[in-house]
Amino acid sequence: MELETQTGKKLIKFLKFSALDGWDIHDRFAAFAGSSNPLARRAYVMRVLGYARVLIGSHELPLSTGALIDNHLCTPENVQAVFQGALEFNGISIERSAWRSDYATAVGNEIATSFVANCMGALQDFTAHMMEGVSNVR
Repeated sequence: MELETQTGKKLIKFLKFSALDGWDIHDRFAAFAGSSNPLARRAYVMRVLGYARVLIGSHELPLSTGALIDNHLCTPENVQAVFQGALEFNGISIERSAWRSDYATAVGNEIATSFVANCMGALQDFTAHMMEGVSNVR
């Protein structure tokens, strides 16, 4: 991958995830996509970017720290491009994984709606039963 940065063109090389890391990174993508926790999101991005290298002559510089990422990628758009590139290089489709995240949200909403409806029904039954007991006391 070639990126245009403020300091010139950068060549990026992607590495293959190990089997276990790849499975875990893929499995956690939906949680990453739906998370609002900035520390968890940053940790996930750093983990994925650890599989990208900046090529400088014959050297490969791993994107393993925030300072290296800031110095070599320079913009949030480049960070996003390398992040997505590393995932896609390893067979993780952003679109399919995003669908999975939406699917999980929809399932969660359905479960919550069903739970509330069941609780309301049980509460109505309990209230009716209690009212029967009150009317028998008289």
